[in-house]
Amino acid sequence: MTKMKKALSNPRGFVADAWKNVVSLRDLKRRAMAAKSANRKIAVLVGFSTWKTWMRDFLPDHEVVFLGHSPRVSEHLLRSIPEFGDVEVFAWSYKFPEALKRICSEANIPLTFVEDGFIRSFGLGARKTTPMSLVFDRAAMHFDRKGHSDLQDILTHYDFEGDADLMNRADRMIEKLKANNVSKYNGLGGDMDLRKTLQVSPDQECILVIGQVEDDLSLAYGMEAKMSGNDLVLRAAMENPDAVILYRPHPESRLVTKKHYSNPDDVAHFAHVIAEEASLHACFAAANKVYAMTSLAGFEALLHDLPVKLFGSPFYAGWGVTEDVETVSRARCLSARQIFAAAYILYPKYWHPVTLNPINAEEALDAIAVIRDHAQRVACCQPEDREAAHSSVQ
Repeated sequence: MTKMKKALSNPRGFVADAWKNVVSLRDLKRRAMAAKSANRKIAVLVGFSTWKTWMRDFLPDHEVVFLGHSPRVSEHLLRSIPEFGDVEVFAWSYKFPEALKRICSEANIPLTFVEDGFIRSFGLGARKTTPMSLVFDRAAMHFDRKGHSDLQDILTHYDFEGDADLMNRADRMIEKLKANNVSKYNGLGGDMDLRKTLQVSPDQECILVIGQVEDDLSLAYGMEAKMSGNDLVLRAAMENPDAVILYRPHPESRLVTKKHYSNPDDVAHFAHVIAEEASLHACFAAANKVYAMTSLAGFEALLHDLPVKLFGSPFYAGWGVTEDVETVSRARCLSARQIFAAAYILYPKYWHPVTLNPINAEEALDAIAVIRDHAQRVACCQPEDREAAHSSVQ
């Protein structure tokens, strides 16, 4: 009945989806034969956008087949997965049909959730830049407050005090991250003096509100009560009547606007909406405290020694380093540097931005710094300077 309704209401979409399933099944069969002849495992990727072809480089020991981007992949197609022998399934975050988990469980097929790591790239994911880091989690996504991810398991059980080498690595990385202004997305905005730009006195309290992409899964799975960016701005303003409110919308929500996103212009009469020209680190330098929902930027603020009030339950909530609105049950208290060691060193995998060879977290930081230096040199070069440089080469 559901298929009939869809065929009648959207015949073109119905035929297009059906054809995609036919093509995907053919591709799966072809790659299964190739994998069998090469004695390799098949990696079936569900929920991955087709432009994420770099997954073939990140899974070099597998024959990789993309099995559809959206939850509309048919259950019939999913049920064909166990027929092809030595198979592993990788799902992009939680963007997969509900039947997938059941099918993998019944057939005893490993299912791994994949997401961007916490030092992702130079540039936005929305611009389809290749990530430098990914997380592979067999248990749950790290933003799922009701799940128990591999990251949470590390945070709960790892002996940080007994691993001096790890903690020394973490300390060095944190200092380099702050010195080089490294964030999840890099190359976005400059390190201007926001207080001077906004004419805010040095002794005036400033509350920084971190916006997010409002249909992001980290909000859907990481918060008990739904909030928009504008809601958070209003909450910060009401709780801090004498403070100046700085609001930084998420750069991806500026790039890709949708009707259901809250409009920062609606709160611009009582909060400074920070322009894209200002980096996240410029915002940290101007702030005395940070308000966040589930954003990674809230954790980055902790690394910059700012107090953080959370309205959701991200991976860094509940360990004793944040002011938590929601009740988050954790087994012990941790420091920000211990959480960093788990989330940035132990949990993700990293790749070189050019060779796509595996690298460690420190090498990823160094690569970001090199790319940033090149970008800054280009940005500082005026058009007439670039023309002159070009003429000298001729």
